[in-house]
Amino acid sequence: MDYPERVFEKADPIKYRPMEESEATWVDTYEGVLEMLEELKKASEIAIDLEHHDYRTYQGLTSLMQISTRDRDWVIDTLRPWRHRLEVLNEVFADPKIVKVFWRFFFLTPFFQM
Repeated sequence: MDYPERVFEKADPIKYRPMEESEATWVDTYEGVLEMLEELKKASEIAIDLEHHDYRTYQGLTSLMQISTRDRDWVIDTLRPWRHRLEVLNEVFADPKIVKVFWRFFFLTPFFQM
């Protein structure tokens, strides 16, 4: 697997944009997921966070996904009946040209493997 050269270069942090300049989108339809996917394919890096519920469950349940680029934020309702179709996001998640930044990934790893 080849990684972009930029991931090996030292760079100064890029400050996040003010909330007033950021656009957040609630995604609760499969069509919204597909629209988001087209935007994510254009990104050079994305940030991902999951919210999950594991009280009184064997495997746990992902209840919310948050994905951000430098310009946009999406909050995805993963409890919708089409949740099994979120696998379309693998196109971005598996792309080595897009750097992924996860919040507490060591804790979330099992939920990405279900």
